[in-house]
Amino acid sequence: MIRTVLGNIPGSTLGHAQCHEHLFLARTPACSAAPALLMDDTRLSIHELLAYRAAGGGTVVDAQPPFAGRMASSLLQASLSTGVHIIAVTGFHKRMFYQEDCPLFTMDSDELQDLFVREMTDGMLDDSLTTRLFAKAGLVKIAFDDAVPGGLDLVWADAAIQAAKRAGASILVHTENGSDVRALIDRVLQAGIPAQKLIICHMDRTCRDPALHKAVLETGAYLNYDSIHRYKYISMQQELRLITDMLQAGFASQLLLSLDTTAERLTQYGGEIGLDYILTTFADILRSAGVDESDIQKMTVQNPAAALQICK
Repeated sequence: MIRTVLGNIPGSTLGHAQCHEHLFLARTPACSAAPALLMDDTRLSIHELLAYRAAGGGTVVDAQPPFAGRMASSLLQASLSTGVHIIAVTGFHKRMFYQEDCPLFTMDSDELQDLFVREMTDGMLDDSLTTRLFAKAGLVKIAFDDAVPGGLDLVWADAAIQAAKRAGASILVHTENGSDVRALIDRVLQAGIPAQKLIICHMDRTCRDPALHKAVLETGAYLNYDSIHRYKYISMQQELRLITDMLQAGFASQLLLSLDTTAERLTQYGGEIGLDYILTTFADILRSAGVDESDIQKMTVQNPAAALQICK
């Protein structure tokens, strides 16, 4: 089953799914450095989702965790208004998103773990972070952070890993250049969680060595390629080559496609491509590059339905 903000649904009902997007982002300290990390207009985000649905979209993962600009009440409203399944995340992001007085900084591992578990089992904290909604998170997010020595806060990471284990949830992983993804996979395996519960994001822009992509995939983890049309990181030719190389290597059942949207990418906010870009444009580019329709369906429908399962 899949845990959406409106409740649990069978994986077979997801349809086309994008497993790492941002539908809403409230104002956070990150906005001062990157104004595109502000998407707080409920009306605009709903219109973006309506266009996505009209193009054939069925499901979106909103990858913003609590205390980092997540707008949980708006996610609920948007799903109700559009009919698009929305899966929210708990866990943690990069430090740049948090206020200095964020409660996460003073919680110990047990407190963090309980917070993350309750968001998946009892309901998410609302936008004011004072009231619990009936809507629940369906994934746990972990973020490598280039501002943290070693790249990962191990107290937060271990709490998130244990929370995912308790809830039976998958783990969504934000990577940075040089992130030691294999070490994280080992840590997850040591906790008794199979690698198939890991969705590793951004490696199409944070790691240019295809051998490392294959090494990650060989563990059983999913790779979410979400830098499509982000040419400051990777060209279209490079993106296509990476995808086709992984498909030819036999990993069609472990690849996912997303856009990692910001205000610069959502058309309703004045961006250049829109949430529906994979459906309206990139799928045809894949077909022109010789990718089989069955593999496109795996990356956008079948694999998300398997990767997003929550087991409790």
